[in-house]
Amino acid sequence: MKSRWPSILALAGAVTLACADAVAQTATVVSFPQPANFYQNTTVALDGANAYVLSFDNDVLWSFTLDTGALLDPDGLALPAPATASDAFRFAGGRLAIPGWFPTQGVLVADVSDPTDLKLVGVISLPNTTNIQGQNIEADTSGRFGFVASFPNDTLYSIDVAHLTLADPNGLALPGNPDRIALAGDRLAIVDTTNGRLMVADVGDPFDLKLAGTIALPAGTTFGSNDDIVFAADGVTGFVSSNQRVLYSFDVQTLSLVDPNGVAFGSTGFGDDVAIHGDTLACVSSGGLTFVDASTPSNLTVIANAAFGGTVGVQGDSRACFSSDGSLAAVPIVFPADQVRVFEVATGNPIGAPFAVDDQPNFMATLGATNRLVLVCSGIPGDDVWLIDGLLGSPEITSYCTAKTSSCGGLPAIGYSGIPSASASQGFEIAASGARPTKSGLLLHGPNGPAALPFQGGLLCIAPQGLRRSPAVLAIGGTPGLCDAAFALDMNAFASGHAGGNPQPFLLALGQDVYTQWWGRDTVANGSYLSDGLWYVVSP
Repeated sequence: MKSRWPSILALAGAVTLACADAVAQTATVVSFPQPANFYQNTTVALDGANAYVLSFDNDVLWSFTLDTGALLDPDGLALPAPATASDAFRFAGGRLAIPGWFPTQGVLVADVSDPTDLKLVGVISLPNTTNIQGQNIEADTSGRFGFVASFPNDTLYSIDVAHLTLADPNGLALPGNPDRIALAGDRLAIVDTTNGRLMVADVGDPFDLKLAGTIALPAGTTFGSNDDIVFAADGVTGFVSSNQRVLYSFDVQTLSLVDPNGVAFGSTGFGDDVAIHGDTLACVSSGGLTFVDASTPSNLTVIANAAFGGTVGVQGDSRACFSSDGSLAAVPIVFPADQVRVFEVATGNPIGAPFAVDDQPNFMATLGATNRLVLVCSGIPGDDVWLIDGLLGSPEITSYCTAKTSSCGGLPAIGYSGIPSASASQGFEIAASGARPTKSGLLLHGPNGPAALPFQGGLLCIAPQGLRRSPAVLAIGGTPGLCDAAFALDMNAFASGHAGGNPQPFLLALGQDVYTQWWGRDTVANGSYLSDGLWYVVSP
């Protein structure tokens, strides 16, 4: 993937700051003690640098790291037998909620505050008329209460994971058969698979659930079991796809369709999962992938159809995953081969060759700006989790802020080469041009956001809270009397303790935002040298 700002070449001698157009594709496969099999709809719960996944046969909850894929609790947490569960959902206080059979219907709560020693907290029992195995749980903003819908008795329940109880013991009787649910503020949107519509619950008071109403869709609309609901950033506008391959937008507060006609997508098969990035939606069907512009929710328009070049098949929770900048999207495919394919959103054109995996790929997620994919594969014999780098390009890295004019009248420019890595001891150089030869400099860095604060005649581009500095380095190359030298530091080497100084732990925290800026000495009259800023995310 290209750099998101102009490359800086030949700063001083051998110092070159440029991003490679081609990104190496690599994968780490996380294997589990056997027997450990996954359902076709098994998902992964992501929690910072760690993740959790459930296997059946031995009915165990596993924890592993997202950087190396190493198992954290090698024995896992055995679930009360006989257990049936496929999904785990994060809550506050280091707790996971797992819907299923334990051995009767309920929500199992696990303590994962220490991922190397998983513990069973207890089970929130549900009436014997319920079935919530495979249903998704939505957590409220407090992280204490959650919501789950039961499909045999058509009831919505609220759970309290702190006290292991049903918050509303009777639940909310629904006027239809519920499947996928999605939370937006105090409203919960629910797919009604019986009547081909949406049901909306008022969950502002978890102890007293209420029906807000329903949203009618055009006659003949039906839903499958994987038709996700997603919400726009406004927390009001939602989107859902139907079996008929039509994407609809709706308002969860006014209980109305925003685009009454919706937009048709794909050409064959049924509509399936939906994913969102900004104003762009990726709609999966059993025959392909379509990108939709939702910037005007009342007028949804197709951007492009992915060019698969033939019939394809998806399975399970097969939602697409966007790159951090939204320019690319990946989707798991089980036919004609087990693989992940990547497409350009603007054109639908394929990017590179399909990436082959060892068995049927199902659920997939991205680790934010690192662009690492987490993929669950199920089947015989390849039940495992893949951590894939490079398919969606390099981790997000970008410059920002404004440099200070140097004593030579120019603006220093910051740049980089390589990839920031929590596991590498070298390979990510941050450098800046426009320095005076032999002058000393420091790479300022911090985890608490960007800034643009007046500082020594220029701008401090890093939030001062937690601001740190590297060991001093001397400018490389250059001509005496000119400003053609460069400062440079391998940040991977510094973060891992191989370049001196006192590196802080946040530099090795997977997914951590890091903000940097070069400071150096200039002439007495000009005082200090200040580059612009560079933001990056710590990758595996």
